[in-house]
Amino acid sequence: MTQYQALLFPVTAPQASETWPLALIFDRLVHYRLPGSPAYGQGESSGFYFGREPVGLSVEDQARFRALVKELAGNEAEFSGGLLASFAVGRADRQEASVQALAASLRSGQGTPKPELSVQQALWQGMLVLKLAEMLREKEREISRELMRISRREAGLFAAIRGEDEELDEEEAVAMRELGAAAEPGASAIRPEMPARAWGRLYLADPEAAAIPILAAIGTEAAALLAGACESLTGQAPLELARLVLPGLAGDDVELATVKSFRAESVSLREEFIRALIEAAAGDPLAGPAKKLEEMLSPLTRKAKATKTLRFYACPGLSLSALVAGLTGENPPPPSFPATAVYAAMA
Repeated sequence: MTQYQALLFPVTAPQASETWPLALIFDRLVHYRLPGSPAYGQGESSGFYFGREPVGLSVEDQARFRALVKELAGNEAEFSGGLLASFAVGRADRQEASVQALAASLRSGQGTPKPELSVQQALWQGMLVLKLAEMLREKEREISRELMRISRREAGLFAAIRGEDEELDEEEAVAMRELGAAAEPGASAIRPEMPARAWGRLYLADPEAAAIPILAAIGTEAAALLAGACESLTGQAPLELARLVLPGLAGDDVELATVKSFRAESVSLREEFIRALIEAAAGDPLAGPAKKLEEMLSPLTRKAKATKTLRFYACPGLSLSALVAGLTGENPPPPSFPATAVYAAMA
């Protein structure tokens, strides 16, 4: 079987609990890993996820990047959502200015206009913005996890007062899981177009990007950005090719076994479906495969506490690189296969 991959957009540190449903469909989910990040992130030991650095940095530049990130981590108060928004605009040389000087410039709103960034500077800035976005999302997740712990403790105390078993009932357990998953990548204080533009710079510089035929947008805001870019560039809304209703898996050990089992049973059908998607984007109609795959998924979906809807879109007349370039405002590289952009959006 040809290995069909999807490139996650625009997150660089995906949470397995947010992306397991996609692992039911694609052979591998690829994400961009920033310099200094662990070789294996959450979920990668399963073999369904693969993180790689799209742009190579020298040993010296990697060390400088890690040192700057460490300095940023020690000055988190200076880089709340508002400051991050200003930071993404690009007033100073990120490779040379200290964090303290940069923060002072952002607070005062003063800064000397700089010439347009070079390609290398733009990539460096993009990686730094994405790293800051990672840090902020992790803080948001920590808050969400703490809220969940508090809610569980409250539930246990009320149960004890009522003289009941302190174990949560099924409804309460589902509520706790939903609370724990609430801080998805799109639900952030960061304006969504900022990490999307930064991610786009990495994509356009990635020599292997053309080998991955489908983008998978994580979060409703990310999907809206792709749809908006398609419409602004072509004058038409993206064309919906297919939709699947998937079980909303949370990513624990039991569900990992479920994913592995389903993937093993559906190899040929998933291959037929994804090949049909790419052919549909080229102009051929998409029939049968989506319905067959959804029927095979239906036993899992019926048992699931929640579901996710995965929609597939095409942007006729645009390559993926042209679509991403529309997000960044940069000139797209020459068209590459596939000539029609295909992306998936899960909600």
